Amino acid sequence: MLKQVLTEAKQEIAKVIIGQEQVIDSALIAIFTNHHALIEGVPGVAKTLLVRTLAHVLGCDFGRIQFTPDLMPADITGTHVFSLQKSSFALVKGPIFTTFLLADEINRAPAKTQAALLQAMQERVVTIDRRTHALPGNFTVFATQN
Repeated sequence: MLKQVLTEAKQEIAKVIIGQEQVIDSALIAIFTNHHALIEGVPGVAKTLLVRTLAHVLGCDFGRIQFTPDLMPADITGTHVFSLQKSSFALVKGPIFTTFLLADEINRAPAKTQAALLQAMQERVVTIDRRTHALPGNFTVFATQN
């Protein structure tokens, strides 16, 4: 059963991503072993397209974060925002709350922001205002750097 799913997924992905069988295999291994992957390459080698295609083929959510030197942990995890209608704070989840996350250019982010990502990758939880929030069970990060 799993072999058939993998074969069909590889065939569908290969229709979009051409000539990168090893990268496709590595990405699928990361997904099905509940791990994460670092994709290195120069701009224009379809890193983003690969992850977006994986999510589409496997029927999963996709999120993308462009890491920059001024990115703060709350920019990826989310924050509590005061709601005037409810007269209370409500959690506004950040882009990390997805199934497949493309963390683009992780080497550009400050250490605190990288630490927030690493906690999510290791523990599959996010801490926002000293409270932990679970991520999806099949949460997978595909990090890139040039």
